Amino acid sequence: MSIYLKLLAITSSLTLLGVAQPVIPGWEETRIDYNRIQNLGFELSPGNLAISNVDLHTILTSGATAIPALELYPAIDFRSTILTFNDVPTTLPVDTSQLETFSVYPTVVELSGLAQLSPANSPWIVGLWTRAQLATDFRDIDHDDFSFDAAGGFGYRFTDRFMMGVGAAAMDFNSHFPTYLPGVALDWTITEQIRLQGCGLEWRATYAPNSVWEFSIRSAAPGEIWNIADDDRISRFIDLTTYQIGVFTSLLLVEEIRVEVGIGTTFGNKISLRERDGRTLLEQELDDGWFGQMGLTVRCW
Repeated sequence: MSIYLKLLAITSSLTLLGVAQPVIPGWEETRIDYNRIQNLGFELSPGNLAISNVDLHTILTSGATAIPALELYPAIDFRSTILTFNDVPTTLPVDTSQLETFSVYPTVVELSGLAQLSPANSPWIVGLWTRAQLATDFRDIDHDDFSFDAAGGFGYRFTDRFMMGVGAAAMDFNSHFPTYLPGVALDWTITEQIRLQGCGLEWRATYAPNSVWEFSIRSAAPGEIWNIADDDRISRFIDLTTYQIGVFTSLLLVEEIRVEVGIGTTFGNKISLRERDGRTLLEQELDDGWFGQMGLTVRCW
């Protein structure tokens, strides 16, 4: 369910689109991030899981269209993940003399589009988001590796500093198991230096004392569902659920280029292996742990 919660966050933020650029944090930027979760122990068996993730996001246009009240923001994302299973049992019942370390290398490539309609002299805002995604290990690509999602919402600008809205999303509507979720969101510029943004489970409180430094507290749900092929070329789905809360520091290097580092805790971690019909083959709760993140950002528009 982790990817659904992540999409819910994106859905909610559609209701908070402002003029000239989207309010979704980071949507208008080109950025590359590296995130590492170290050695989460399995609850029911020996071994642990380490997760490394590289995320590249870039927006393709500035949003302007021939229709003054309408703005479009297409984007491309690429995420490469390494799931390293350390000293996990290879036999049932568990024989501690037969433990194995191996890695799985799933990848996500997605094309998404964000549209906003904000009529002149109106406090109402309407948004629509769609996505086509390939989540695979590239061993045997078929229709199970593709998913399609859509979301929409509307919001109300109470003041220039405060907006709220509601939205809904349809995830994997091309599959046999579509999911539908509602969402709420908030964007509040408290002072010139402090801003609070929230959407679903993804929140960000930012303090910017000047144009060079930014400090923030963030929550995120960076889980994913990937389709992989086993040794017999049979499709399986890896479903990773994880939640993160951390503190981040961002430094302006030159012009619109920023470097960022963050550290925090990860909790509610779970990984499962499912059949294509939804039947769960294996499921493991994981211990809480720590994550570190670093990245480079270029503000394009």
